[in-house]
Amino acid sequence: MDDAKTRQEIAAQALNAIIAEGLASLRAGKMNDDDLHLSWQVVSLDAQGRRELADYQLESLERTEDIRVASEARLRKSDEEGIPTFTGAFGFLRGRKGRANSGGNRSTASK
Repeated sequence: MDDAKTRQEIAAQALNAIIAEGLASLRAGKMNDDDLHLSWQVVSLDAQGRRELADYQLESLERTEDIRVASEARLRKSDEEGIPTFTGAFGFLRGRKGRANSGGNRSTASK
């Protein structure tokens, strides 16, 4: 299997999981808490900007893992149960035609 085909298959699995998890949470009425964060933005980037964004998203993934490990350690000490939380990030070439959003975004973030 070539790298491009493998990436396409992984992308399909990731999108499927994100859509399934998101719709299940929405239908269960769980997308209304104060810490909810959903955002999207369409931007026009040069090659360097795409690389910088990919690097930033990898850093965010690594930081998410650090947070998970620290949180699990606190949960073990406190005997509390964790709050199941789904997290993810996107950065892909747009497949539809249209203008890039010049700097604006759509977000549920309250901070």
